[in-house]
Amino acid sequence: MPLPDPKAGMVVNFRYLWSREQEQGQDEGRKDRPCLIVGVLGEGAERRVLLAPISHTPPHDAETAVEVPHETGQRIGLDDDRKWVMCAEMNISEWPGFDLMPRRGGTKTDDNRIFGHAPKALVTKAQRTLDQARQQNKLKMVSRLDGGLKI
Repeated sequence: MPLPDPKAGMVVNFRYLWSREQEQGQDEGRKDRPCLIVGVLGEGAERRVLLAPISHTPPHDAETAVEVPHETGQRIGLDDDRKWVMCAEMNISEWPGFDLMPRRGGTKTDDNRIFGHAPKALVTKAQRTLDQARQQNKLKMVSRLDGGLKI
């Protein structure tokens, strides 16, 4: 079964590369984590996704993160710990990109790389928070595109 077309709100398991890791010379994320697709650009082979990481670590700046409600995390299939969509940085990647990973204990089957879908209200809030971070020059984007395109 092929992967579905990406949509804003889809939560996927992704090998996320933090901007601080990239600044240290790394070109691959150290850990797979759930990420919220906050935008989709292009079509077909040119399709790109914008991904915001979901983390258990409380944000340094509460204005640049959106807490995931407990019920939403449970419904999507995430753990019970508190978590935030971090909106001060994003990765951009092909769809499906090489950093789209199977969840722990699974195999690389299409449905095992997707946790589920976040509600529209959470997606909209994350998109607005990302846009606000961009307007305040707080947003960092890390390219996961082949060829290392700088964003």
